[in-house]
Amino acid sequence: MRWWISGILLFCTLYSNARAESPVDGDSHASLHDVAKLVQSSRATKPPLPFRPDALLLKSYSGDPTDRTSFHRGLLLRELVRQSLLISARDELGLRTRDATLRESLVDSDKPAAAQDTTKGSVQIVSSIPGDLFLQHSDRLEISIFRDDAPVPQTVFEKTVQLSRPRPEAIEEIAAAVEQLSRNEFPKVLKEVGYQGNSNAILENSSLPDDVVQSSSQWDLISQFNAIRALHQIHRTSGESPQSLAALAESYARLGTLTAFLRSPAHQALKARALLYSQRLLARTSGSNDARQSYIYVLALLGRHQTALDQLDLLAKKKADLTLPTEVIQAFVRFDADGLEKLAADPSQRSLVRYLQFLAVEPLEDHAFAAEAAMNLVKEQEACLPAYHFLSHRATLGVKRGATAAALGVFAQTLYDRLAQATELPSSVRNITDRAAEAGLNNDAMRQEIGLRLQLIDELHDAGQVRRDNGELSWDFLGQLIREVNFAKAADLLFVQGNNLGLPLNEMSALVSGLSPLISGHPYEQGLLGYGRTLDINVQQLPRFLESIDLDDMEVSLQPMAIYFADLYRPFADQVMIKGIDNQDLVYRDLVFQLQRGHASLGDTATFFLRSVSPKSPMYAVGHIRYRWQSLNDQQRGRLESDFGNNLLVLENLTQQYLVAASWSDAERLLLRIIELYPTAKSFETLANLYGQQGKTKQWIETLSASLELPASGLDQDRIRVQIAEHYMSQGEFAEALPYAEQAAQSWAAWAMITAINCHEALGDNEAAELWVQRLSQRYDSKSLDWYFFCRRTGSGNVEQAFAFAKRYLQSIGEPLEGHQQTLAVLDQLQGNTSQAALRFQRLYDSGANPWDGLHAAVLATELGETEVARRLLVRVAAQKDAPPAGHEVEVTLAQLLLDSQDETSFDREKVDSLVRTAPPGDPTNLNYFIGKFLWHSGDQSVGEAYLRLAARSPTIKWNRHLAAAMLRDEAIDFGTPAPQELLPAENPSKD
Repeated sequence: MRWWISGILLFCTLYSNARAESPVDGDSHASLHDVAKLVQSSRATKPPLPFRPDALLLKSYSGDPTDRTSFHRGLLLRELVRQSLLISARDELGLRTRDATLRESLVDSDKPAAAQDTTKGSVQIVSSIPGDLFLQHSDRLEISIFRDDAPVPQTVFEKTVQLSRPRPEAIEEIAAAVEQLSRNEFPKVLKEVGYQGNSNAILENSSLPDDVVQSSSQWDLISQFNAIRALHQIHRTSGESPQSLAALAESYARLGTLTAFLRSPAHQALKARALLYSQRLLARTSGSNDARQSYIYVLALLGRHQTALDQLDLLAKKKADLTLPTEVIQAFVRFDADGLEKLAADPSQRSLVRYLQFLAVEPLEDHAFAAEAAMNLVKEQEACLPAYHFLSHRATLGVKRGATAAALGVFAQTLYDRLAQATELPSSVRNITDRAAEAGLNNDAMRQEIGLRLQLIDELHDAGQVRRDNGELSWDFLGQLIREVNFAKAADLLFVQGNNLGLPLNEMSALVSGLSPLISGHPYEQGLLGYGRTLDINVQQLPRFLESIDLDDMEVSLQPMAIYFADLYRPFADQVMIKGIDNQDLVYRDLVFQLQRGHASLGDTATFFLRSVSPKSPMYAVGHIRYRWQSLNDQQRGRLESDFGNNLLVLENLTQQYLVAASWSDAERLLLRIIELYPTAKSFETLANLYGQQGKTKQWIETLSASLELPASGLDQDRIRVQIAEHYMSQGEFAEALPYAEQAAQSWAAWAMITAINCHEALGDNEAAELWVQRLSQRYDSKSLDWYFFCRRTGSGNVEQAFAFAKRYLQSIGEPLEGHQQTLAVLDQLQGNTSQAALRFQRLYDSGANPWDGLHAAVLATELGETEVARRLLVRVAAQKDAPPAGHEVEVTLAQLLLDSQDETSFDREKVDSLVRTAPPGDPTNLNYFIGKFLWHSGDQSVGEAYLRLAARSPTIKWNRHLAAAMLRDEAIDFGTPAPQELLPAENPSKD
């Protein structure tokens, strides 16, 4: 994570510079924008478009790159201005519109000449909010509309909108201002530049078709798309009514939140449209109670909780009756968990309740109750993809695997059924939905479905060309939306298989290749194709990936991919991190993401803004606990506990502060409260660790044991069984440990099986130990050699079969085996190929200067009688003392001590033993092996044997443990069973 630190430093540098150069007071701008410079800087990736009199084709520009005070503004603010122009073209002039933020194609594939005027450039818009970095003192919004003519763009409209409030409250003010422009000034500008058309008719009232109402009630992407497209068609053909505007705003809000998990900025455009149509509704109805309740709905979904509360206060003063959905929203924005759950008893509101409960936890870190909210939502709305995405990343391993697989099937099963319900579906698309219905597609026919889905994307793109499709949202947008889902689900699958299940590199590459048709055509295709490949391939793909990235659209959702590429091109990762922060908006979701980043400055800033955005959210309290704890007095701390005494997040963060302060009684009190409210393995484990820190071993074991009475949840209980087993094993009480170790191993988790192996081996039951190590090797590729190592270490088991299995694994990897040379060198030693092992280790040390490799090469040279070679290697390793590689300091020191023993023909055991005794855990096993093997082959076998025994009896998982044990067994020396803890020279073990 060092790239993150460097990114923060760069961010702070930009922040300081911006503050130094920012004009807080007065107007230092001669003009609103240097549009020529703006367009010129973007022409490489955003070439100019010809003018189309039938359509507004809008590219995306973020602020003015010549103005360093306008870059931190948020994508939602950018989109409010852009979408207001598109709404003006669509609803005031009846034009077709296409939007780059939605990743719609702005140019028809055949480019019909009749639809273009190549003498003029397309009309574009840009905006910014000058001021300091966080726009606390910003007092104006600057807008420029220009014609993107070559070679110089021509400004056709400039406007400064004065802001009465600082940025935390400015989103709604800006939405109201630009919505008014969309009805008044923008249509005039568009007519002046050559567009003509009529606005939608205005209706006092209307009823909505049943199919629109039905689609609106479904929390899935396709249903909401169908509802929005049908509502726009109603506006175009019949006119706008308060009912249709409310339905349109609410559907845009739903689709905006449903698409936020995708690697696309489209959700910001959809959310901006929701706000703008809400403002249009308020303007049309003079702020009627019904319009205001619809507005409250939109504000709540978009994460503007305080504004929703303010609007609720207005309704209360007017003594307006609240609809049932508004009561649900009121409980949500007040974070009244009990009240919200009570409202779920009404079947008509249950889906809304479950979705809002999920929205409250969706940006949170990995947490059991957050996963529970996602699972509750899936039970109510099976096709809700954001819930599956959440579970693929922030749940137990079993749930991650199940959710990732289920999402692929659910989307395949619902896509065609929901799409078939769309109005005026193109015949080519209808043909595909009919074929899907006839085939009865399911998970067993996934390969066939993927082919059909790719064909569907192509047909939607063709049907959605500007000259063919006058609907909104376009068919092209739907095709792109399906492609975004493909990409997101492929990324989820690779994340779970690679990060959680440790799929080997060759299998990851095969999986990536298999997924490539699914992600073909996505802007970040090259980034995902590089996942799981070798470093050389990634470097080759990096330029193409960088070319596909538009930093103007960067969001936090793309940062994991930046982490992956950080080692390839660090400046890119830094830019992604910074732009992700720059583009965050003052909405609940973005601020909670920022609060959890772990950096004090960012967390404190997020806490400050949550006061204006969502002051009743538990995360506002969490921000104070995490980042402002020292400034809180006892009364304020007590109020946090009393106000949020039933909220798990707040209680856990309070507990953490008391644990850090070693305030054991306060921490114990809160942990017991947490267990009373929400008993989980994690809460019991934290309480047990509290007792462990105080040396209360009996209470530690009792508390962990009590957690095993809970209903099973993933691997939590098996992890606790392993803790108990390893405690008993560390005390030499292996019989007491065995039941816990054996039951945990039944989970087939690698770490649990390893504990069972060690326990059985310590009890002398090598037959049972071999059974588990065989299972371990056969289940996990990374453990494929463990079976053979066990057989050589213990002198028992089917060594021939184990070696054959290990050999097949290495052959399956294929060439090159450069990343496995240490493994091969160890195998060479165990097979008696000493010369080959020495050669491998010397080559490894020559190329990597790893002292561990150097010591191996030196002791092997000693075994081969190559004393001078051994000496030269020890000299080289010892010479690294001024700058030893991290984690290898003791090996460098040992090399000097072994070198001294050669020069002085005597072995300074006191110095060597002191080094071993003070080495970090795990290192004594390695050191004991090196010392023992060196002395053995230098003529002092009795002393060498003593050190080899220490290494061979070590309970740690080290290659040198296997080598020491195998060496002694080859010499017919019995060294006993593994010790409870790593052995040190001072313990002077007997030879029995």
